[in-house]
Amino acid sequence: MKRRRISLSVVSGLGLSLACAVATADDDGTPLASVQVSELKTFPNMPAEAPQAVWYGFAQGHGLGCGLLLRGSKTIVSLLEPGDDGEWPSCMGVPEATTFDWHGRPVYVYRYLQRDTREDTYTYDAFVRAGKDGIEGIAELAPDDQPPRLSIAKAAAWAKASLAAAQAAKAGFEPSKRDTVLAEHGFLAIGRNAAKGTCSVSVDRLAAGGALAPLTIPCKAILATTSLPTPQSDWLVVMTQGPDGHPQGRVFEAGPAGVREATDVEAKLAPTVAGGKVLAVKAELKRVLGK
Repeated sequence: MKRRRISLSVVSGLGLSLACAVATADDDGTPLASVQVSELKTFPNMPAEAPQAVWYGFAQGHGLGCGLLLRGSKTIVSLLEPGDDGEWPSCMGVPEATTFDWHGRPVYVYRYLQRDTREDTYTYDAFVRAGKDGIEGIAELAPDDQPPRLSIAKAAAWAKASLAAAQAAKAGFEPSKRDTVLAEHGFLAIGRNAAKGTCSVSVDRLAAGGALAPLTIPCKAILATTSLPTPQSDWLVVMTQGPDGHPQGRVFEAGPAGVREATDVEAKLAPTVAGGKVLAVKAELKRVLGK
């Protein structure tokens, strides 16, 4: 039996994105009735309508497959299935999943394990949406850009930050990937329009609601970014060079209720920001917050 794998972007290391719409009712996915299901998994932190993760075997060969199944569907959208030899690669399960909101629509992140040989196992993430046309990938994501060894929460933050950066790029801002900040509950992304001498700052939570509109500020250069997690909130800081050549800082709090620009904290950090040293700014932020 010939195994199939859905159309995926080629990646290295951690990070995998379905590149196109991958399954509808008429697609030639893997029929649920044709496999031996080892596990049909529902993740408690996911919305009820999220696709279930399926781990399954075949009548021939020892290799295992894994994929996604919409509620009521009889066709599996495969994440990974063995090749013609029925052995390798083999899926070792879908241990984690999470979700984030993008413009009012959930994006699901599924982490799965791919074993290429008995000694070599790799971790990949699939980013998908589910709608009336089935399960589809996120074409705007470039999985080769995903940093390695991220927690699944930070993988979701990377994906949402990348989508925000792509949106800013359409408005003329060149994203600074180096200065993207990924936190457990949110992110900060910044881009610069050199011709206009402005920067666009996007800060958001992974959950829906409470987002700030992208902030456009005058800036000659992006100096640095940093973050400070606390049990209640993620604190995100960006330092830029103002039109007068002096450092300026913006501080944001991404908390349970939403995101705010913390102007009260900005005022307390201003003398330290003027020194232009991001490590000193982070240390002062810890002091101000009593951490």
